[in-house]
Amino acid sequence: MIEFSSAVTLSCFSSGSPTSFLWLNGSSEVTASERVQLSDGGSCLTIINVSRCDQGVRCHWIVVIPSVCPGIFFPNPLSFWQTEKISGASVKPPTNLPVEGNSVSLTCEASGSVFTRNWMKDGSDLTLADNMTLSDNNRVLTFNTVKRKDKGEYFCDISNPISSSSPPATLNRIIGPCNISNIGPSAAPSGHRVALQCTTDSVPPAHFSWMFNGNETHVNNSLYIVESLALHAESFAVSTPSPTHYTELL
Repeated sequence: MIEFSSAVTLSCFSSGSPTSFLWLNGSSEVTASERVQLSDGGSCLTIINVSRCDQGVRCHWIVVIPSVCPGIFFPNPLSFWQTEKISGASVKPPTNLPVEGNSVSLTCEASGSVFTRNWMKDGSDLTLADNMTLSDNNRVLTFNTVKRKDKGEYFCDISNPISSSSPPATLNRIIGPCNISNIGPSAAPSGHRVALQCTTDSVPPAHFSWMFNGNETHVNNSLYIVESLALHAESFAVSTPSPTHYTELL
């Protein structure tokens, strides 16, 4: 493979005795110029500062066979392709939140000549689980339903013969709030100190909001302490961000 802006020398050989060589790019003849040099009777072609327009250069040799017909062309294709270094590699995070049970995708992007894309997780080759699919030549990794075990650091290993890059992306799945549990007495003597606590599984951590008799208490952590329980009946409630998770404590 040849890198852009580099120099390359191509040689044309034959087993017979050609009278001359002809270099073509498409249907146009390649002739000597400031960046193109011909040597060894035209059998060697040197291109300085290779560019995209040089793709597909090939050599023909001309053999004279008097008993048949002079000037017969015997084509000998000699094509080459340029390779650009990989640059700007990145793994784009999901456009939607990776909530457990939802579908999300990671996209492996890069500029240059990308030959291969291989995915890794936490430093090892990624083994596709039943909820994962790869598409667009391994460019897109899709989690059809995000699971807890999918959490981790993912890498997209992009390579070609002259360069490589392995941009990372971290997938933190969102779960809960679930498995909610309330800890505390259902009744206590007046004047006593009472501690009420709410626990739940949640990623990221849940936000708590305690209420007393339907009014906000401005206590926003999992533990709510009543220093002195009043004489009259009191009703406490705690809610998490999900409106379906609401529990009252008497």
